Amino acid sequence: MNDVPLNGPQRLFLNQARSDYEVFGFLRGHDVCHRLHYLQMCTEKLSKVWFWRTLPPPHIPGHHTFEPFLRALHTSGRADFHRMFGYRDARRLVPQWPAIVGLALRIQQLVPGPNNPNPEYPWPRVLPTDSPLTHPFTELRDWSSTSAGLRLKTFVENVLRDYEHYFP
Repeated sequence: MNDVPLNGPQRLFLNQARSDYEVFGFLRGHDVCHRLHYLQMCTEKLSKVWFWRTLPPPHIPGHHTFEPFLRALHTSGRADFHRMFGYRDARRLVPQWPAIVGLALRIQQLVPGPNNPNPEYPWPRVLPTDSPLTHPFTELRDWSSTSAGLRLKTFVENVLRDYEHYFP
């Protein structure tokens, strides 16, 4: 079991990330924008679980946490990093890594901004001309049908399920 228990904020963020991912699953068959919104929120909160352990509270990143989380783990020297993605051999992760981290960055960037396509609000903010309901988001397709996406999905599901195993 876990030698160092999660602190209070970590436990709250982990529970919320798990709940967001559950809602993401419930929304299968609904508009892509709604599913992406919950996927983005899940990955952000999952990342913050880790940051709450490694950084003092004023330094916890805002919305843009998923890609930095993956990069920090990648450079941490963890012997089991590749297993989080479902690989038995660490060398198999190497050619997929750029596409995995690229998709993570795209998911991370789905947060609302003044002009960016996001699954939550019409944009641009000042005089909207596009809507999440009609925008052709490719992130969900890539998540569920590309090798990198399936490995990233495996990572998220493994870490959500077994966080305390990976980060005792």
